[in-house]
Amino acid sequence: MEDELLGKSANQLWKESGTTLSFKDWIQREKEKGMLIPNKLINDSIALIKSRVGIRDSEISNVSLEQGTSKTVLGLNKLAIISSVLIIGGALAYNFYKKRK
Repeated sequence: MEDELLGKSANQLWKESGTTLSFKDWIQREKEKGMLIPNKLINDSIALIKSRVGIRDSEISNVSLEQGTSKTVLGLNKLAIISSVLIIGGALAYNFYKKRK
């Protein structure tokens, strides 16, 4: 069944199902059944980005879960990100307060 889903949009699958339900109702029913309907536009975009960056699916599956527990987010130190957000948020709050006065 998964081979059947590859390369087809949710709209195509809905039309092929021959259902009398609206698209919204049909997709909700499929989700409730546990059916994962792929978003063709997103899948195509991901494939394009992977090909441009040079990432293969085998490389993605070899990534260990331990990397997700590191002290970085998108390669940046979490402490640096939090500090930056606090400084920017403080500056915005100060400017907002100053203008309201």
